[in-house]
Amino acid sequence: MVFLLFFLAVFFFWYLMNLDEEQQEEYSFRLRLTNVPADMIVTEPLPDALKVSVKDKGEKILEYAVRKSFKQLDVDFEDYSGAGGHIMITGQMLAGLLNQKFSSSAQITSVTPDTLEAFVVGNVGRRLPVVFEGSIEADKDHAVNNTTLYPDSVLVYAPKEVLDTMTGVHSVPLHLSGLADSTTVLLELEHPSRGVLFKPSEAVLGIQVSPYVNASFVLPIRGYLLPYECSLRTFPSKAEVSFLISLQQFHSLKADDFELVVNYIGLDETRPGKAQLELIRQPKGIRSVKIEPAEVDYLIEKRAARKGQELSSEKPLPVLMTE
Repeated sequence: MVFLLFFLAVFFFWYLMNLDEEQQEEYSFRLRLTNVPADMIVTEPLPDALKVSVKDKGEKILEYAVRKSFKQLDVDFEDYSGAGGHIMITGQMLAGLLNQKFSSSAQITSVTPDTLEAFVVGNVGRRLPVVFEGSIEADKDHAVNNTTLYPDSVLVYAPKEVLDTMTGVHSVPLHLSGLADSTTVLLELEHPSRGVLFKPSEAVLGIQVSPYVNASFVLPIRGYLLPYECSLRTFPSKAEVSFLISLQQFHSLKADDFELVVNYIGLDETRPGKAQLELIRQPKGIRSVKIEPAEVDYLIEKRAARKGQELSSEKPLPVLMTE
């Protein structure tokens, strides 16, 4: 106990001696913007904290440590607001703000960050649509059926000169591939410039994915781009079209969604009587399309011309004359 008492006494006297000596300490100040008018909104706040390194006498360092409100630094909007609600505090202004916290003997050696910025604009926002930027791809056995954005629009607050040029709010580009199941993704919204605030600040992208299934239809074969006086007969008159389609699309699929034709313009004159079949209408999203048979025999029938009219054909094709 005697040793401990002497140790504490020595430590106390040593500490008192050090109070007169210069010491260096680093402080982190919480920043708060005050006196913002009720008809305005902060779209970009001040930094979370301001780190300041200071040299001062030990007794002042001790005083700073016990002062309750010391680590709170208030910035008065009315003292620093600039054009367009842009607040910028640097150089002498920042030094003047910090001098309120320290004694006249203090020497500030470093400040991080060396500039304080904030944006305050009118609280009348504008609602703009959210625009997805990027690409979405499923794996080889699945299809992306549908995507939804929630919300599909956000309220935008920004300086007037920026807000007047905006037509939509774009997401940060996102590229997804190899999806095998439905999913949701959180989208970050891209700010066109500083001082822009979105409410809400993010959007959710819902992606609906379903597997591919095999499907087929037996379709009639029609003539396409035939001259007015001609008609087409094919052998056989129908063909089977098989394909892969997503399970979701399959439930609403109809034969009328397809059109299978012999294209008169594409007939090969070197192969008379043989025609390649073409699909000129089909639903979006189908793949691996096969037509069986791929080609058919055909005849072009010309109606007999009326008196004073002539029969003509652009191609030397097999023709069957009918009344």
